Amino acid sequence: MPTDHSCTRCLEATPRAECVVAESSSRCTRCTQMGKSCNVKKFSAEELERVSRARERVEAQLSAAEADMDTAVARVHESAQHTVHLQSLAKQSIAKMKRLKTIRDAVSAREHALVRQGMRELDEEDGVSQSVPDFSDFSWEGVLDDPLVFSSGTPVVPSHNGSDS
Repeated sequence: MPTDHSCTRCLEATPRAECVVAESSSRCTRCTQMGKSCNVKKFSAEELERVSRARERVEAQLSAAEADMDTAVARVHESAQHTVHLQSLAKQSIAKMKRLKTIRDAVSAREHALVRQGMRELDEEDGVSQSVPDFSDFSWEGVLDDPLVFSSGTPVVPSHNGSDS
């Protein structure tokens, strides 16, 4: 009877020989004719059962690996959706901050204008005709280093030679 398990001698034969084992023999016909030992294996139910269990084990491991992969893909998808949501919130917050800064600047400018207007009105009521200088754009840069203003770190104060009258 032909077997799926060829012995080493039949596998290495050129041309490859068919490994046939008689029902009553433990050796193939080729090895028997040559008077050699044979390492052919006959079909056994035990071996088939062992191979079937191994296949089932691998199938179970494969199914578990596929389930793990599905879970990982789902989590990545959820994470991506969460990231997109957070990016959207960040963009909305940035836009809101820009709007609020623009409004703040406009309100601040209006506040300064109202204070200046109020000061002018008070000056007019008090009879002061001079306008109050606007020092909002004044910069002290370079003034503190000016030798005409400071000499050796001490302010230069002009002295009066003569009387006050």
